[in-house]
Amino acid sequence: MMGGIVGAALVYANYFHAIDIFEGGKGVRTLKTAGLFATYTLDYMTNVSAFFSEFLTTAVLLIVVLATSDRNNTKLHHTVLPFALFLLFVGLGVALGMETGYALNPARDLGPRILTSMVGYGKAVYTYRNQYWIWGPVIGPILGAQFGALFYDLFLYNGEDGLFNQRSGKKRELPQHMENA
Repeated sequence: MMGGIVGAALVYANYFHAIDIFEGGKGVRTLKTAGLFATYTLDYMTNVSAFFSEFLTTAVLLIVVLATSDRNNTKLHHTVLPFALFLLFVGLGVALGMETGYALNPARDLGPRILTSMVGYGKAVYTYRNQYWIWGPVIGPILGAQFGALFYDLFLYNGEDGLFNQRSGKKRELPQHMENA
């Protein structure tokens, strides 16, 4: 989360004068420019819709990341993985990012939100739309990631060491590096 705060501070330092001009005066801070730092929903989105959007986006992210990085599932060469993840992020942004800004990670929203509250935006960044930030960019991605991993393990993972894929009656073997420990 410190990375989010420091990153937002650098962006704020870069845009400080532009924000003053846009807001109409020195030190004036409203939610119109807070969206430069943290995620805010579009006007027509309810908190439930924002939660579901973040949940779905993060679940899809986890399913694809697990599927492409699992050596038992795909023969994708390790040099292709970064490009595949790039396409995934662009695709998620285009398809699902417009409504909420697709936080995907609570630290991506919470760090910048903390900084904006400290530099003059005040408590409005927390009280916006009945604490949207708790349901959208914090709880939505956490539960979406858990659901995505569970979905992958239940329906896509081929290995025997999965949470739900263990064969009954077969003793689980320890990984080789742990046998002599």
